[in-house]
Amino acid sequence: MPTIKELLREGISTHTCDRRSNKTAIEALFPSFNFEPEFPENDPFWSGIKAETSAAQDYRSKRVLDDLFAHDANSWLSITSHSGEIRSLLRVLGHREFSLGTGAVIPVLVEAKWETANSTSTSTLTAPAFTSTSFCTNGPQITSVATGCVCSSESSSTGVAATATPTLY
Repeated sequence: MPTIKELLREGISTHTCDRRSNKTAIEALFPSFNFEPEFPENDPFWSGIKAETSAAQDYRSKRVLDDLFAHDANSWLSITSHSGEIRSLLRVLGHREFSLGTGAVIPVLVEAKWETANSTSTSTLTAPAFTSTSFCTNGPQITSVATGCVCSSESSSTGVAATATPTLY
């Protein structure tokens, strides 16, 4: 049975399409799916003003893979996600760059092996910062387009407003 995982999702940008639905709405659409323990009701990461860098997405993707390898007892796993998250997973796995079109599939076989604590071949990523790339200055964001957000007023800004280390549980 599928399990919905908070950190396994498309990149987090200022675009409204990157904001996930609340848990109640997801449960209504997919009643037979499981949620990982402590899956929050509301999206804890999307703010509409801070965007995730590729390095931050890779950090998040590695945390998901580490969790799966450490806690999932299945021999075979299938991950279904958006192309941006799949690209991040491929980067974390050291796979060559590969772009996927809408609805495309890429089979990747990964063999996970446990190594001793004193092994020198471990892979680590540090938590990078989120950066603001596009934000609304005179009202809330209404929707998003490929080039940025559409604000409730004519006035919007593009630029770096602030950085913050993402809080991942």
